[in-house]
Amino acid sequence: MEIVRCINEKSQKSRSIRYSLLILTLLVVTCYLFFGFASCIPLEGDVASVWKKSKYPIGNNEATVTGISITTLPLKTSYTIGESLNLAGLVVTAYYSDGSSKTITDYTNSGFSSTTAGSKTVTITYKGCTDIFTVMVNVPGKTLSSITVANDPSKKTYNIGESLNTSGLVVRAWYSDDSTTIITDYVIGTFNSNTGGEKEISISWGGKSASFFVTVNAKTWTVTFNSDGANTEANPASINVAEAIPPPTVNLPTAPTKTGFNFGGWFTEKNGAGTEFTAATGVTASVTVYAKWNSYSYTITFDGDGATTQANPTSKTVATPAITIDSLPIPPAKTGWLFGGWFTGKNGVGIEFNGSTTVTSTITVFAKWNPYSYTITFDGDGATTQANPTTKTVASPATTIDSLPTPPVKTDYQFCGWFTEKNGAGTEFIASTVVTGNITVWAQWKQTEITGTSAAAVVVRYVVGGSFERGKDLGGGTNTAPVFPITMSGFYMGKYQVTQKQWQAVMGNDDRIAAVNSGQDLGRGNNYPMYYVNWYDAIVFCNMLSKQEGLSPAYRIPGKSNSTDPADWGTVPTSSDATWNAAEIIPGSMGYRLPTEAQWEYAAKGGTVQEAYTFAGSNNVADVAWYSGNSGYKSHEVGTKKQNSLGLYDMSGNVFEWCWDWNGTYHETPTTDPVGASSGANRVIRGGSWSCNAGNTRCAYRLNNYPNGRDNNVGFRLARPSF
Repeated sequence: MEIVRCINEKSQKSRSIRYSLLILTLLVVTCYLFFGFASCIPLEGDVASVWKKSKYPIGNNEATVTGISITTLPLKTSYTIGESLNLAGLVVTAYYSDGSSKTITDYTNSGFSSTTAGSKTVTITYKGCTDIFTVMVNVPGKTLSSITVANDPSKKTYNIGESLNTSGLVVRAWYSDDSTTIITDYVIGTFNSNTGGEKEISISWGGKSASFFVTVNAKTWTVTFNSDGANTEANPASINVAEAIPPPTVNLPTAPTKTGFNFGGWFTEKNGAGTEFTAATGVTASVTVYAKWNSYSYTITFDGDGATTQANPTSKTVATPAITIDSLPIPPAKTGWLFGGWFTGKNGVGIEFNGSTTVTSTITVFAKWNPYSYTITFDGDGATTQANPTTKTVASPATTIDSLPTPPVKTDYQFCGWFTEKNGAGTEFIASTVVTGNITVWAQWKQTEITGTSAAAVVVRYVVGGSFERGKDLGGGTNTAPVFPITMSGFYMGKYQVTQKQWQAVMGNDDRIAAVNSGQDLGRGNNYPMYYVNWYDAIVFCNMLSKQEGLSPAYRIPGKSNSTDPADWGTVPTSSDATWNAAEIIPGSMGYRLPTEAQWEYAAKGGTVQEAYTFAGSNNVADVAWYSGNSGYKSHEVGTKKQNSLGLYDMSGNVFEWCWDWNGTYHETPTTDPVGASSGANRVIRGGSWSCNAGNTRCAYRLNNYPNGRDNNVGFRLARPSF
């Protein structure tokens, strides 16, 4: 098993790489001399595939193709029978979901046949998207000159909405030798019967076109505006419109007037009955509409006087003979104040206006605003030491507390925030939560350290959710770009790397243990980290351990009947396997799993603490890591170096740790609990190892490996979701 290589290894390893490159170069030159350059050198995609064997970070997140278009036709569009399709000059552009586009050449084509003469449609396909163009296949010795309509269709007159009927249509093709033939595979242009009039219908075939004409008849409808007793009639009193699809609308006439009333619109029945007729109403037949007349009325305007949210509605109307409004509007709201009713003057001055107030004219009334004071009680819910202070007050005009109190403390538990119900139920209460009444919030607690119930006795520690800058070296070293803020939910992280004893407890004395115990001793014993395991081995271990402890397994493989039982998955692959690569996390599962790359880096840096260190727990690599400078080029027992602030050991050094993610370039979205690239060739490994220099054990350093790679310096640690 080959050791995963790290940057800046000893010069002897660098010389070995240079010798390998020299041999490869000589082979390429030899291949060029004997077989030709084109047959020797791989295409760009092949080159990329070769270099994917590098353990350096690789990104390949392409946006989704949304469509393609033929932007330039091929130079050759006319053929004779027997000729092959020539796409020289064809330019095809692909369009992507991120708004970008590019010219593509790896499309496929179909539909061309030169065994018979005629117009041929060629379909271009790329990633499920298509576009077409047509070419002409001619009989040798003659070319298409034109096409003509020999006989028009039998049906020449249509009603609105009818479809085109080409029965009786005869189209002839004329060639350069004056010969002619009747064609039937022509293309009919668009026929629009939504409006009336004469319509020209185009016909195309072999790059030539012809046309014929049909007539669409439309009915004429009249909208009559009956002013229903007005002193001054509407102008005009009627409007004619032509039938169409969608139904036509009309511009309403100048409104009529009637002494003692307000005009209230047009309706299909008198006195405002029926359906209202507006400028947006579609006309589908001749119709008479009637003016609606309203008596004069008084308007009461409800002024919120600085409200954040106004009353709804902001005005009401009292029409003769009514003397009061039907009801008051929904009260307004003003941040930091309580609504105290409506008054005829500002600040509660004047007469209070309520639902029984007699209205004798149009009037504006104003909201009165009263101050408030609310108390927030912080209940430690069994804390050893209560929050300080245990209560806070929010008084007008403030809507939030100035800051949260000093958190409570509970032995062997992690404080995870304040919630409106016990045990983290309800809504989380934070410093920016708007307070609208007296309230008690309760501390949420998560057990700091939990030991598994199986013989493996895996220990996990709780990592409180929070935010961090992904890729940033907190000790002032080199960042891994792009640095971007990420928010993480709480989760449990393995206290130690999975040991050889734990592997045996779950998997037995299998071939992986045999691999560790054969050949050179690179660290053997119960408390040494397990290695010689690939990514596939790791997810099998996770589900096996979850089953032993009665937990819902985290992983299933769609290509293996969606089973969560590794026994149904078959033998662990020793080469990259598409079916196993499609493994997915089961939503809501509570079993053991590999951490995501974001979870790993967040925990390595200390979670919410985000220690100002380059390495996991120190700026001195020797304090926390077994690496090439102190390891003697072998692994060591777990937990023998200094832990970080979360109580996690060996997050830097000893052995690399598999993560769930496909390797890919960092992206700025999503910003909460990212799970990495959607696909790739390699999986992420983090933390560095006993064989690496100090720089490769940094918390921000990234590396990757084939999912089937079983290396002597790669192991893993476990994670679990919050519960």
